Amino acid sequence: DVCANAIDLALLTSPYIGTTVGFANSSSSVGSCYVNSAPDMIFQIDVPDGATLQIGQTANSYDSYNYMFYGGGCPGTTQIACYDFDTQNNTWNNTTGSTQTVYFVQDGWASGNGTFTLAWSLITCGAQPSALSSSGVGTNSATISWTAASSAPASGYDYFVSTTNAAPTAGTTPTGQTVAGDLDAVLTGLNPQTTYYFWVRSNCGSGDVSAWVGSQTFTTLCAAITALPHTEPFSSYLPNTCWTEGVDGDLSSGPVNISSIASNWTSDGFGNVGSSGAAKINIYETGDDEWLISPQFTLPASPAYQLKYSVAATEWGETTPPNPAWGADDYVQVLVSTAGYDNWTVLETYNSSNVPSNTGDIDISDLSAYTGQTVRFAYRAVEGPTSGGDIDFFIDNFIIEEIPACPPATAVSAVATSGTSVTVTWTGSGNYIVEYGAPGFTPGTAATAGAGGTVASSAATSPYTLTGLSSGT
Repeated sequence: DVCANAIDLALLTSPYIGTTVGFANSSSSVGSCYVNSAPDMIFQIDVPDGATLQIGQTANSYDSYNYMFYGGGCPGTTQIACYDFDTQNNTWNNTTGSTQTVYFVQDGWASGNGTFTLAWSLITCGAQPSALSSSGVGTNSATISWTAASSAPASGYDYFVSTTNAAPTAGTTPTGQTVAGDLDAVLTGLNPQTTYYFWVRSNCGSGDVSAWVGSQTFTTLCAAITALPHTEPFSSYLPNTCWTEGVDGDLSSGPVNISSIASNWTSDGFGNVGSSGAAKINIYETGDDEWLISPQFTLPASPAYQLKYSVAATEWGETTPPNPAWGADDYVQVLVSTAGYDNWTVLETYNSSNVPSNTGDIDISDLSAYTGQTVRFAYRAVEGPTSGGDIDFFIDNFIIEEIPACPPATAVSAVATSGTSVTVTWTGSGNYIVEYGAPGFTPGTAATAGAGGTVASSAATSPYTLTGLSSGT
């Protein structure tokens, strides 16, 4: 149609249902955006300085073409949009310093024409918040914040939170609203281990709001594990999204960066036997500081629990002991924290004075001091500033369990001290039964020897020496 018949959207109610059938073709007068022979309709609306116009088709019955201009007389001199996407929504912020008349042309491809539905909103509360961020993310809560709009909205800010990244519309009901001057909101009642998206807009009162700004995202933490005992066999790596990694940092502040891919921990066969089923870190690159971090566990007030795991260290890519020896400034710490990801306490340290077996040891840390608390564990591997050694370090069969009334011995070894004697050592507190026999004998029950076995002591402590043995046997 012609400019003289331009329809003022201020006199209509959105959405508007119309048809281009029977109208004239005026596209030749709309700059060089698109020239065709289709009938068209011209709409106009005044957009004040600082305001935002949102406009576009929501439905139509034909292949349409649309363009937007402002400035000068109808149909405008400065192009905003020119497109052949039937239901595209357009957002234009007037930052020109004065009110502008915007012209929206509903045209057709080639000679097409038909019905259409046009929706629009004029947002005069144009100043928007910016720099959305999140902090204090927990299992069920988080704080979202933003930078104030250039012109403070009289009624504060609306925010919308969702588990899907589908942007809210002008008519979407906000999740919440802050009072004027507040630039953050505390979200509660969130689900653990869930990704949330959020948007914020200015609220100038009486239904006058800005366009939404966003989205930004955060992911809530995993809920603490309460079902005990708990075993993690590392059948896959990372076992799940509640296990994570970290790099650098210190025991007080924790790792600097935490994510599922932050460190060089990876999957491999325990002790380099096979290619999966354990967690491994290669201790080689000078200055590396690599964390493997567990989920949280809530320990009951009673009984007391312990952490038990398998640990091994080998030469890089081999099943043999580290060679050259473990570097003097390299170490792996087993850590526990009651504060989330910081304020760590050392439970065990592996270094040049405490090297795990290349075939594997079972180590245990007493957690009696943490009864009734929620704890998290980490394995932190540090390669010092001095280059030395190339070690593969392994963790497997991570177990949180009750401390047994009669704990089994661990790290058992035997060394011949003469032709007829052997000294046996082990890790464990209290008295132990020592039974021996030829290869293949059946251990007995309690202090009663099994088939082919001999009970040397029913109250032994480590180290214990067996005597009177047959030489060379």
